[in-house]
Amino acid sequence: MWVKRDAYITLVQKRTEADADASHYHIRLNEAKDEINRLRHELELERARPMPRWTPCCRKGHLPITPVRSQPDHLFEEDPDEVKRMTQPCD
Repeated sequence: MWVKRDAYITLVQKRTEADADASHYHIRLNEAKDEINRLRHELELERARPMPRWTPCCRKGHLPITPVRSQPDHLFEEDPDEVKRMTQPCD
């Protein structure tokens, strides 16, 4: 069976591009596998690291203290100067 010259050239070019793409994909796949192995190793190291049994704020039976504001309403008050500035038109 004979193939036209232009069709043969097109097929050879596509095959060459496909081979280049395949080698690029193999390289990327190997890089991804290396990254997975590196991350697994880091995970094993992190799991093997001892966890602290106490935090500095909870030692000697002291519980962490959260400050309580007696009147949080002042947080929502409007500043008259800021209101004035916001209501003025922009130049």
